[in-house]
Amino acid sequence: MKKLLVGMMVVICLTMIGIAYAEEAPATPVAKVVEPITMSSLGLPDMQAGMIFSAKTGEFGACATLTALKYPTKIADIELRGGFAVSDIKEINAKKPIAALCVKVGDLSSLGIEQPLHNLINLSLGLYGGYDFNSKEADYGVMATIIQITF
Repeated sequence: MKKLLVGMMVVICLTMIGIAYAEEAPATPVAKVVEPITMSSLGLPDMQAGMIFSAKTGEFGACATLTALKYPTKIADIELRGGFAVSDIKEINAKKPIAALCVKVGDLSSLGIEQPLHNLINLSLGLYGGYDFNSKEADYGVMATIIQITF
């Protein structure tokens, strides 16, 4: 029983000494404040979603592209994009990689519409070329993207 009481007294004394030292010790400055990594600080490209029309097969499909290069002009932005297209949603392996050259036609903010999601609607038209690895055939046509997601 004596050993237990002595042990508790030692722990209490050391705790009090530690608290007293912590109150007197100067705060050490942090060397550098590190900012958290956000999606906008990474500089990720814009993603667009829309439709394609294959001039070779005459079918419509869906597409998703990322902006690789952008050349701003006074009239409209010209963009080189890469992504994929899906011509048949029922097939699992129907995706084909595409490259597209697009021109931004306009968005809702240029028309004076300022709503909470006005920056999502952005119309752009262009030509695309792709290659289907399943059928081993090239594909080409026109595309229109409507939705733009900016990270």
